[in-house]
Amino acid sequence: MGQSQDEFGSRDDALVVGQLRLSSDTVFRAGYCSYCPGETWKPHLNIYEDDRNYYVVANLAGTGTQAIDLECRDGQLILSGHRPTPPPPEVHGKLKLIHMEIDHGRFTRVLELPGDVDPDGIEAIYRTGQLLVTLPKRT
Repeated sequence: MGQSQDEFGSRDDALVVGQLRLSSDTVFRAGYCSYCPGETWKPHLNIYEDDRNYYVVANLAGTGTQAIDLECRDGQLILSGHRPTPPPPEVHGKLKLIHMEIDHGRFTRVLELPGDVDPDGIEAIYRTGQLLVTLPKRT
């Protein structure tokens, strides 16, 4: 590693730094990153419940509101849409992909709704990259 133990404060610190260097070298090694896009991806969800409602929060950062479809049909909540490939801020010369983890393309999530959901009262709002869906319970 070329660093003395004193420069890091402890032997454990030196080992951690060395492991990080090895990990970063692996990521940038030729052939490590082989990007294989899928046909679809699934947005991450949080689901909550209180006395009056169920709540679904979908992480859809980078997806415009016009690209999101939300439908309630046959006892299911169906969330679908499309998120474009996130572009870099600027490109100077030829652009080469090194590593990609942000999902993009078509997405679909289908949730079975509990029997006490009032489908006529469902409301949704898109804010700061998250779709917030309120599913009221029948009273």
